[in-house]
Amino acid sequence: MTVQNAQQSARVRSSLLRRISFALAALALAGSAAADVTFNPATGQGFVGKGDVQTPFAWNNAMLQSYANAIAFSYESEAVYDVTCEKEGKKTTLTKQFKRSRASELSIQFETRNNKKQVTGFFLIGYGDEVESTVDGSDICPASDNDIAWVEVPGTRVTLSTTPARLYVTFGASRALLY
Repeated sequence: MTVQNAQQSARVRSSLLRRISFALAALALAGSAAADVTFNPATGQGFVGKGDVQTPFAWNNAMLQSYANAIAFSYESEAVYDVTCEKEGKKTTLTKQFKRSRASELSIQFETRNNKKQVTGFFLIGYGDEVESTVDGSDICPASDNDIAWVEVPGTRVTLSTTPARLYVTFGASRALLY
């Protein structure tokens, strides 16, 4: 092998090693940008990093700071039930799709940067109110055409199917899946 060929081989190896190092560094950075969400469904407690809120809403830091107090978190699931309703001794069984939503109370973690308070994430400190509604917004039992309304017979719901519960962040009319 000539000196010139050896030098060229060394440059190619060096260039290849730089490219591989760069690619590995890029992968490491991409891995560190992964979601910063921890959540315990049993307690409603956890943490959501600021990036997990900024990204779906396309917010910069200033926008997150100004909107932070208007953000809400909820843990939701859907189920289909057979429901028995009764009116004046008559019973009927209906199949209804329900959405169960549990709001999570939150507090905001602040960190001082350049003498300014910056939101760095959101601590979820447990469940608040639980709301159950039909997916289509209708009454559980049908409305009545007279003064006597249909009522759900307690203990008669039969679960036909359920979907896994999911954690959402909401701002105004917009919401995004987190977990």
